[in-house]
Amino acid sequence: MNSSGILNRRGFIYLLLVVGITTLIILNFWGWFLVRGLEDRIAIQLGNQLRQTAELYARDIGARYLSSNISTLSPADEPLNTSLPIALYDYKRQAELQTIFVAALDRRFSIDDKLSPGSSDVLESFQINDSLFSLATVGADATTEMSELSGEYFLTAYAPIFNEFDEVTGVLILEAPATLFTTLRFFRQNLTLMGIGGILLIALFAAIIMLAIRRLLGIERELTAKTRLAHLGQMAAMEAHEKRNPL
Repeated sequence: MNSSGILNRRGFIYLLLVVGITTLIILNFWGWFLVRGLEDRIAIQLGNQLRQTAELYARDIGARYLSSNISTLSPADEPLNTSLPIALYDYKRQAELQTIFVAALDRRFSIDDKLSPGSSDVLESFQINDSLFSLATVGADATTEMSELSGEYFLTAYAPIFNEFDEVTGVLILEAPATLFTTLRFFRQNLTLMGIGGILLIALFAAIIMLAIRRLLGIERELTAKTRLAHLGQMAAMEAHEKRNPL
């Protein structure tokens, strides 16, 4: 067996391993960036849809249910005893929302879709984004944010409610589950894990092949040494035979 031939083949095998690992890494990162870009586009689209829904509901609430500043009311006053909770319940069912409520500008109390008088517990349990809420209290356009809770993703929108005099009377807060976004995140994480597993598997095979090549080279060296010794023995026997013939 020719040592140079094995060395040439070893270099070719190493090249194949490097190309395979590099290709797998490129494909893994390409898939990761593809899914990440898809996540961003879906998040923007879902955010725009929820923002438009919040603005539509806020205009309807301001025109039909909340003409007075909610911060000037008490829980026993109107519109807590009107049909606003029923309307919020209808909005929630139509848009498949997780949470919907109207908060006072000073967060003193809120009105949600439950037909229960008095202060609602939603302000105590709901994590409000202070900056987005503040923007809504001064009449800024509706804004959205993505949040995560126990591995689930939700989109939250904050929309100001205006009365007929273009005064902000309250803040409408909507929360919708982003199940598709959760699925994409799960797919991206699994894609990353699969890519890392594939790279580790190829690295393991590469290590095994390297060990096998080193073992073959060791066997080749032993065979070469034995072949040389055999040739030397034959030459010594032939030399001794040639010397014995004249005698």
